[in-house]
Amino acid sequence: MFTRSYTGAKASRLLADFLSPSSAADKEIRSALRTLRDRSRQLSWNELFAQRALLIFRTNVVGEKGFHFQSKSRNLSRQGELVGDLDAVGK
Repeated sequence: MFTRSYTGAKASRLLADFLSPSSAADKEIRSALRTLRDRSRQLSWNELFAQRALLIFRTNVVGEKGFHFQSKSRNLSRQGELVGDLDAVGK
């Protein structure tokens, strides 16, 4: 029977000294959060590669122009009401 497994989870002499924590990432960085945030901010101010990485991240995640509201609703006429141009076209 074939079972799937991760290569990084296999035991070997190459991975014998590799210790991986079993705690959550948030818990591990909590004590150093202020320092990490300050260093990240400093990198974004002074390093071109960090500025470019942030620009690419912003563009790819949200888009170049951000979010825009676009309503696709239309007014439906009620009995006795006049139908306007938008209602007649249905856009």
